[in-house]
Amino acid sequence: HLMEWFYSGLGGIYQDKKSVAYEELIIAPKPVGDLSWVKCSFNSPKGIISSKWKIEGNTFNLKIEIPENTVAQIIIPDNFKKSSCKVMELYSQKIIDVKIKDGVFKVTSGKYEIIAK
Repeated sequence: HLMEWFYSGLGGIYQDKKSVAYEELIIAPKPVGDLSWVKCSFNSPKGIISSKWKIEGNTFNLKIEIPENTVAQIIIPDNFKKSSCKVMELYSQKIIDVKIKDGVFKVTSGKYEIIAK
């Protein structure tokens, strides 16, 4: 289905295989071709999940919303995995310390901005 490809492919919104009712998510955007931005959201049983990303030059910017009582594994696109990443919690406007390994890290519910450059 086209919409499923849009959410899970371009937007990168997946339910983890071992998860029930979207308690564990994977956000793994997959930029393709000349596409420089995507904005999508999905109304899960836990609430709104959103993924909005854009590429400007050598910078990948990802804004996500993770619903209450949910954990998300974030996977930075391959082209940016070796970039330095900053993760900002948008409510507090503070950079948070996350352990990033090979472009992969976890966050809990909230709104975040991830910048890889």
